[in-house]
Amino acid sequence: MNLILYHSSLFCSSITLIFILNTPFIILKNNIFIILLILLGLISSILNHKYTYHIIKYLDRCIIFSCFIYYCFYLSSILLKYFLYLSVIFYFLSKYFNICLFHIYSHLLVTIINIKIIMDLNNYESS
Repeated sequence: MNLILYHSSLFCSSITLIFILNTPFIILKNNIFIILLILLGLISSILNHKYTYHIIKYLDRCIIFSCFIYYCFYLSSILLKYFLYLSVIFYFLSKYFNICLFHIYSHLLVTIINIKIIMDLNNYESS
């Protein structure tokens, strides 16, 4: 277990959950697919950074890859797409150079993307 990445994952997931929990139920219900995808990503990330089981690691990678593919089509903002691509670059840089900070940058960028998606759902449904 990498304690730093575990805490980074917990921190970023907590921030995202605060935004989800402050979203009216009807909005969550009307956008259940994207909300479940975000929640699956949060849960798999926390478990992956907490435990060292290979099955959890590969399940997390499958879920995160699925989120990446979906976000590539879902995101309309060029800036958010750059954040998405940059988060992947940071992830691979963290693996290549074995620098944990790059992985944390990846967590933070994805957190910004998730928060923006949730905020957009709130703004779209309330207008």
